[in-house]
Amino acid sequence: MPGYLAPQHEMNEDSDHRYRRRALGFYLCLLLIMAATLGSLMVDQYRRDLALGRERVAARADLVVEWVASTFETSDQIMVGLVQLFDSPMRLGLLAPQASPSGLESLLRQRSDDFDTVEVLSVLDAEGRLIASSRPDPVRGQDLGARAYFRPFEESPELDEWVSPLIASNRGDSYHLVQVRRLRDDGGQSLGLLVAYLDPAVLTRALDVLSMARGESIAIIDTRMQLLARRPSFC
Repeated sequence: MPGYLAPQHEMNEDSDHRYRRRALGFYLCLLLIMAATLGSLMVDQYRRDLALGRERVAARADLVVEWVASTFETSDQIMVGLVQLFDSPMRLGLLAPQASPSGLESLLRQRSDDFDTVEVLSVLDAEGRLIASSRPDPVRGQDLGARAYFRPFEESPELDEWVSPLIASNRGDSYHLVQVRRLRDDGGQSLGLLVAYLDPAVLTRALDVLSMARGESIAIIDTRMQLLARRPSFC
């Protein structure tokens, strides 16, 4: 029996269908390749942007750390200068029981006025009583032995310097960071403490000079996880 021969138009239609299927398959493969390439480029760009963002955040954090360190270095320079003064023979004229506190208070006011990072400088005796202060109305002889910054020195006689976390004032209407150095005599015995009250607002002013992108924020917290400064602020 002779084989069946399809009409020419049916053969042409089958050939057209094959070509269309091949073209469609090629087109789909091309789309998949383009999508994979585009996806790979987008992932690579995302990783680059993420790495750049991390570097930028790390750089800003390092800058803030340097500013915070410089703030404490400034107050520390004041305190070191005063400690050296108290180590000199002038100590007898400043800390002697019969000495007038007015001379020491004038010196403390002069030093605190020289730097806006320091709000108040005070000198306490070994029992925690106030000898002199740069405040305009110091209560000489006031017992400050119960203050949070005095206890570490009372508990550790070998401790020579300490920086507090955020501390509220007695009235609770303001907060300070307190930097403290111990004063010693020639024999190493404790004479008292030199106390510097620092305004946390100086940290906020340091953050204000940073350029920030939309949606970014940066904060400084103390060792008790209390907020010292933040940009943008919550207000």
